[in-house]
Formats: sequence, structure tokens, C-alpha cells
Amino acid sequence: MGNTFRKGEGAAPSQPQQRSKAEEHLHQAVVRYSQSSTRKPIKNLNRILLKLGDVGRAFNDCRKWFDEGDIDKDQTLSLTETKALLRRLGITLPDEEIQEIFASTDTDHNKRLSFKEFVTLLALTALLQEQSTQTVFSEQSQVALTDALSAIHVAVECFLLFDINHDGEISKEEIGKMMVSHSVAHEKEVMLLSSLT
Repeated sequence: MGNTFRKGEGAAPSQPQQRSKAEEHLHQAVVRYSQSSTRKPIKNLNRILLKLGDVGRAFNDCRKWFDEGDIDKDQTLSLTETKALLRRLGITLPDEEIQEIFASTDTDHNKRLSFKEFVTLLALTALLQEQSTQTVFSEQSQVALTDALSAIHVAVECFLLFDINHDGEISKEEIGKMMVSHSVAHEKEVMLLSSLT
């Protein structure tokens, strides 16, 4: 499979690993999203680059919501804080689903979400909404979360663009191929970079 970039490993080669619950949920949601008839794929790296400013603003919004939801100001969200924040954002999910998504995105199992885990929760919720027949985002929240939802879609499209072999991971080889095919680097430069890591 080649060298893959996995959490906590940087660019070091990895052995095949079992996905965490959150990674598996996200992987399955991304697979379903990629097969959706309503999907509007981004097939060009330059189009993704043009959207990065919007993505940055969306993550700033997510940080603002996270900070507002962090009632006890400990830089994490408890399950109670997360439920209250989702309700305030107009995201309507049954308590059981919130608890399941919370547990699957709490990757360090400390019963609290870091900002990164919160963004993962929003991404998973958005991707699950794509496949659901029930409405998770109210009209009001869809307006408020437009930039965040758009940023999540750009991130997913970027992932799908780089995951050439569709195995749910991005290898150094896939990054190299994308860099060459989009004229970001020449093949010799990619080979040199690969040999250094």
C-alpha cells in the first residue's frame, strides 16, 4: 500500500492499522458521499486552492462556536456542552445519535472534545446528513453553517482527489502523482522528496 500519513506518525511509513471508530464512520460517510448522485466533484487542485480562503474563514467560525460552547473555558467540550451547542446551532439530532457521534469522535476517550474533535463531529454530522432522509440541519442552521458545510465539502473533495486508489488513505505516492499531474512538482522532485522521508 505504500507509505501513508496517519495520525501521530507524520511522514513515517505505517503498517496497515485498524481505523478508529471515528475514522471508520468518516470513511463510510465519505464513501457514501463520493457515490452520491448530487455530489459536485472538484477535479482540479487549482479549484481547491481557490477555495482555501473560504475554508479558513469557516474554521474561524467553527473556533468561535467552539469557544462559545465551552462554558467552563477548559478548551474542550463535554457531552452536555456539545448537545447545547448543537441545539444553539440548529442541529437537531436525537440524544442517542449525538452520544454515538460524540463517542466516535472523542478519539482520546477523555469524554471531552478538543477543537479538532469538534470539527470532526461537525464533518461527520454533515456527511451523515447527506445520506439521511431526516433533516438534521434546520433552515436557520443551514444559513448560519453555510461556510462551515462548504469547507467540509471542500475538505472531503480534496481528500477524494488525492485518494487516487480509493482505499480511504492518502499515500506519499498518491501525493506525488497529484503534484506531478497538476504541475506542482516534477517527477524527479517527487522522487527526491520520497527518498528523504
